[in-house]
Amino acid sequence: MMSTVQAKSLRHALAAGSERLSAWADLLDRINVFPVADGDTGRNLVISLHPLKDKSRSTGNLVESLLMSARGNSGNIAVEFFHGFLTNSPEEDLPRAVKSGRDLAWSAVNNPLPGTMLSLFDALAEWLELSQAQVADEKQVDSLLDHLEQTVCDTTKELEALKAAGVVDSGALGMFIFFEAFISHLHNRPNLQKKIPERFNGLLSIQDGFAGSVETGFCVDASVRTDAMNSLVSELESM
Repeated sequence: MMSTVQAKSLRHALAAGSERLSAWADLLDRINVFPVADGDTGRNLVISLHPLKDKSRSTGNLVESLLMSARGNSGNIAVEFFHGFLTNSPEEDLPRAVKSGRDLAWSAVNNPLPGTMLSLFDALAEWLELSQAQVADEKQVDSLLDHLEQTVCDTTKELEALKAAGVVDSGALGMFIFFEAFISHLHNRPNLQKKIPERFNGLLSIQDGFAGSVETGFCVDASVRTDAMNSLVSELESM
């Protein structure tokens, strides 16, 4: 994976990731069993990351739109990742931007846990740091995708709800789908995108008899625009 990328290529790759995520939203909803089986991870991610499809936005406007679009646990975690990623000049230093995004993602919820999309962000940041990511070598890119795929598969072993259901974590899978498209577009290699059922064979259908935890009541999403957000947007716009 390249350590530096052209800004235009980066925006096209982000849009491609968001588009591909939308195509798999129904599957993500079907296997959403953690933290509760409310079947909305796919929809929340699609809504939350929809601003990434607009390749013409300024960085400040894009970050602002992402922060105001975040929905649910999965959406808030993903948005915080891209908040940190986009505000740390990914076109100049991709590994540093990914690490910044990973750190913010871990602070997005009260009780962050491994075995979720957070593990995928960890795996991406650690791989880029260890590999130094200085050359766009095909074997290197394949190695990264294999590493991320294995990270998603391992979520089934890390969380009891996923183990009982026999599926991978919906959020982690969603971010894998995003980054598979993102990486393939950065390298202009569409062949990198393999069929999701082949990559995760046997881990995409909830086992018969599984009864996930269900919460009663209502979920309310609220977005609050603060002075800190205004300052952040102004700072990014002036760069």
